[in-house]
Amino acid sequence: MVLDPDPADPPENQPSGGYGGGLTCSLRYTSTSATDGVATNEAGIGVQVEFTSAGEPPAYDKWNTGPSKGWTAGTTAGLGTRNYWRAGAVTEPGPGASYVVGVQDSNVSVEIQVAVHRAPGEAPLKMDDLSSIAQSQTRAVLDRLKKA
Repeated sequence: MVLDPDPADPPENQPSGGYGGGLTCSLRYTSTSATDGVATNEAGIGVQVEFTSAGEPPAYDKWNTGPSKGWTAGTTAGLGTRNYWRAGAVTEPGPGASYVVGVQDSNVSVEIQVAVHRAPGEAPLKMDDLSSIAQSQTRAVLDRLKKA
């Protein structure tokens, strides 16, 4: 499996002139599929953090757009002050799924997206697995920000 962080992502945007600041991080993993012998298996995670800017609504309000057509959505009890999740899956050309968790807590908004794509013929994804990963990563980010 190959770890491929995106060097184009600036990891941190410092607060300035009323802007609260933010952080981003994305990782992408690829591996060779046993069914077709090419690098068609991918998994990725993206993290966005924004601190509420003076006089502006939290980034959570921009991000919480509701589900796209064919996606499901809801909330998770006990995660931040406000939260949402969105999930969607595809079967063609191979099984793939994405799970997004967004949270607003105090002056910080966090959004985590976990996405996986597999080669045609491989087993479909379990949305509960993606949900568990996205929620645990969201909690970890919130906990680390509170300790910083």
